[in-house]
This record gives sequence, structure tokens and C-alpha cells, in this order.
Amino acid sequence: CEPIAQMQGYTQTLCESDTTTLYSNSWSLFDTAIAQGRVGFNASQFSQCLSAYATADCDQGLAVNGPCSRIFNHSRPMGYGCHLQTECNAGLMCVSSGGGGNCGTCESRAAQGYTCDTALCEESLRCWDALDQSMQQIQICLPEAGVGANCTDPNVSGFCGGELACRGGVCVRPQKVAGSSCDPASDTLAPCDINQGLLCVNSLCTQVSFGALGATCDTAAPATRYCRYGLYCNAGFCDNLPSSGSCISQRCAPGYFCDSFGSCQAEKSAGANCSSDDECEIGLLCRNGTCGGFVFNSCP
Repeated sequence: CEPIAQMQGYTQTLCESDTTTLYSNSWSLFDTAIAQGRVGFNASQFSQCLSAYATADCDQGLAVNGPCSRIFNHSRPMGYGCHLQTECNAGLMCVSSGGGGNCGTCESRAAQGYTCDTALCEESLRCWDALDQSMQQIQICLPEAGVGANCTDPNVSGFCGGELACRGGVCVRPQKVAGSSCDPASDTLAPCDINQGLLCVNSLCTQVSFGALGATCDTAAPATRYCRYGLYCNAGFCDNLPSSGSCISQRCAPGYFCDSFGSCQAEKSAGANCSSDDECEIGLLCRNGTCGGFVFNSCP
């Protein structure tokens, strides 16, 4: 939560509370899947995953195909029914014809060089946004390159992972010191570290701030003074987002959503009618027109 708190003005306490709620509800799916024998829980890999998070390089993130991707033991082979990705054996993914709790089928993942706009990549690869030869936006499965790796040909080495950037044909870390020279178009200067709250403003890495209610804020670029989570910049001062009336740029106060008419409404609790996930309280989904928790479907 620390980088989120740094860059979005989100408080550490609120971030941890929301994240705990979200994951607690989603993990109830795995409780049921484990109880029904559809997946197995690997306590050793889970322990290693926690250690990986605690010691992760914040510039690079978690390793591809590390212990966090091996917490569950799979049970469903090619062609068998599935609801969760974790049910399908290594090298496979659960492909569903619809969203929510619809049943799917375990099918092959996308290999290196193949598109991943509708598929998951093989476990050792990541899905990257890229441009094809005709300069059209595509998503493609490629490796992830680490610090110091050659990045002259992404089709071979992959793209630089996490917050790393390709400069001079090598993956480098972002700049972490305010006042450092920067240029987004440069092939030599590393970018500013966004996780440290640094943005490139007038060719210098500049520390941005997130003001509390009533603090001054920037209304035009280049902006360095923003407002904390739940606030917006109103005529140069941080003001509360609305909980009723018109939305502000499709935004409302925490706990409220912007409806199709552009008005702020309170988020809905379990059992309420809905048309999208955004309408439901955190940790709930809109399924078949009703807000509710995550429900495991034991697909044949």
C-alpha cells in the first residue's frame, strides 16, 4: 500500500482496510474449491510467497512464475470444466464463454510471441502492450527482463519489468532523487520514479504532493500539487468529492458511485439490484443483476 498511498494520496490505513476486505471476500472462493478437492493448497509455497512480498525489489516487483504463482495445486487437465484459473493444470487456463460464475474449459495458454488480448500467457511470460509492424496496438506474450539485461530486441529478451526502463539498450532503474535531469523522450536518461512521487516536470524529476482539504492545488499542467484520495482540485483548492448531485469528472466521494445519469449514488450492499460492479460495495460483484459475494461454481 505504500506506493499507492504515495502516489494517490490514499491513506495507508484505508488502503490496507480496503485491500483486506477485497481479498477476504475473493479468497472465500478458494475455501470452497479446496473443500471440494478442485484445488489443493500448498502451505510451503504460500509461506515463500509472503517472504517474496516482504523482500521484493520495488523496481522489479515479484518474479515471473515465482512462489506466489504456485500456492495452489491444480487438478483439471485439458478439456475439463473449470471456474477458476487455479483449477487448470500447469500450462493451461480456464476459458469461459461469459463472465462471472460461468463455467469454462481448461485450454492451452498463449506461447511467446502470441497475442494475449483474450488469453493468459504461459507461466514464464508476461502480457505486454506493444506495437506491431503496422504500428497497431497489440498485447503479446514475452519474457520479462531484469536490471542490466539487454533490451534491444524485446522479441528475444522481452520488455523491462516493473518500473525499469530500456535506456541505451539496457534495463535500468528509475531515478529516485528530486532534481535529477529527465526527458521522457531520451534514450539515455532514466525516467523518474513514480513510486517515490517523482514526475518529470520541466526536465527535472520533481516531487509531487497530495494536499488535504483546503490545500492549494494545480489546475493546469505542469501540475505538482494534487489532492488526497476523496478530494478534487476545485478552483485551485482541494475540495470534497460529492456524495450527491452531479459527479465531478465521473468521480464521487469514497463509498459512492457515478450512475449512468451522471449523479452520485451510495454504493449498494449485498442483495441490491445492480447493472455493474462499480455500483456494489468493495468486495462485492454484480452478478445476474444483484450485488453479492464471490461464489464458486463446481463445473463438470
